[in-house]
Amino acid sequence: MSKLPQYDRCRFYAYTPYMVCGVNPCGPDGNQCSDFESVAPREPLEGGYYAGDWIPQLPTQLTDDQRLALLDWHPLFTGRCPNCEVTMLQTTPPRVHWDCGACGWMDDSV
Repeated sequence: MSKLPQYDRCRFYAYTPYMVCGVNPCGPDGNQCSDFESVAPREPLEGGYYAGDWIPQLPTQLTDDQRLALLDWHPLFTGRCPNCEVTMLQTTPPRVHWDCGACGWMDDSV
């Protein structure tokens, strides 16, 4: 069973020590495989490439549950003060500081 070095990048690679390929189970007869189809290399989950440069993904500081709770709580998404439920004016572009004039609540996330 002959295995070419580029087989791990082939679309038909079997990922098993018992069979080389799904099309040619015993491998090619020569140094070239007529059925070889290259797949694009996969990018790791921790980042990606942009314009040829590796850009790492920054670790998130909030869990998924905390992000969902923020959507239900913060005035940017609800339009209401989380303390007294008074409607807060939405601006375009959205403001950075969310402070309630009725109860004195202030957003400490900034």
